[in-house]
Amino acid sequence: MPRWFKFFVAGALLAALASGVDWQALPEKLARLEWWPFALAILVTTLQMPINAVKWGWSLRLHDVQLPWRFLVRASCTAYFFNNFLPSAIGGDVYRIYRTVPPGGEKSRAISAVLVERAVGLTVMLLNGAAGALLLWNDTPVARSYLSIVAIAAVAGLVALPFVQRLGGIAFFAPLAENLRRIARPSAEWGWLIAMSFVFPYGDRKSVV
Repeated sequence: MPRWFKFFVAGALLAALASGVDWQALPEKLARLEWWPFALAILVTTLQMPINAVKWGWSLRLHDVQLPWRFLVRASCTAYFFNNFLPSAIGGDVYRIYRTVPPGGEKSRAISAVLVERAVGLTVMLLNGAAGALLLWNDTPVARSYLSIVAIAAVAGLVALPFVQRLGGIAFFAPLAENLRRIARPSAEWGWLIAMSFVFPYGDRKSVV
């Protein structure tokens, strides 16, 4: 795709976003803005792009796909834009899958890599919530309900795993079983992916700034 066309598309999309801004109300909102939380939010948003690319890269390596970090950063930034531009929050994930499909056309590894990264981030968020709920166990029934739901979900996942593995005998589900075998191998990438997910559990989503 020609570079000039990329700039044209990017400019058109930015113009579409700008058209939805209430520019007359903007000065009043800026006057009420607390700058240090705003600066912190911008810093965190900026840092999440390279960190999310690292997490994504580890998830891809779990699936035997290795791509340059700079390429993943560019794709993450574009995906972040799509998440904020499109009405849903999955447009960026679709773009990331599209950009990382191997030359052979095996889409399942690209899909699984994004799903694994998201699943690890979600699990870490649930664990963080469980830790907080434990501290509030005696104070509120909501905490006890949360822990019960997390425990039920964990047991359901463990029970469902053998059935998912058996689906590998069906041709339609064979890629799923193959990817499960890939990521089930002992790998240092798992440790790095989980550890970094505690820093940025679920990056690359819609902006809240």
